[in-house]
Amino acid sequence: MFKNILLPTKGSEGCNEAVKAGMKLAKTVGAKVTIVTVPPRLGVFEILETYRPDQKFISTSSDVKEAKESMEKVEALQKVAGQHFVDNLKNLADEAGVQAETRVMERMGVEDGIFKAAQESGADLILMAAQSDKGMLSGVLGSVTNKIVTNAKIPVLVYRCS
Repeated sequence: MFKNILLPTKGSEGCNEAVKAGMKLAKTVGAKVTIVTVPPRLGVFEILETYRPDQKFISTSSDVKEAKESMEKVEALQKVAGQHFVDNLKNLADEAGVQAETRVMERMGVEDGIFKAAQESGADLILMAAQSDKGMLSGVLGSVTNKIVTNAKIPVLVYRCS
């Protein structure tokens, strides 16, 4: 049936619950898993907030250089954090006897990174987390999950997290 299940995560508890369910499914059907995280692109306001929370503008070429260096630090930290997320989950897969590989994608749109990881890894199923919501939007998928379900070229299984 399925040979390689892509398990996207952003490191949240809900995503990790879905990843663990994906590992159980993989073990049941004899598939391997690819655990992936995609650092999201930062918008201009997040960049400015990271660079100078006290100012909302960049005024000199020296400011531009400092902003670039700050963003490089943020990107490096996100990559380290992403590797930490996927490594912890790979350890769980190893303990469960499920063959797993990990990927930390370059910064891009999250859904683009998930599609790229699916293609590059040869995944034949994407298992996405959908966190339950008791509020007004209960039952509505998150925007990334919705885009994956709508545009994927392979089957997508949505796992409702507690």
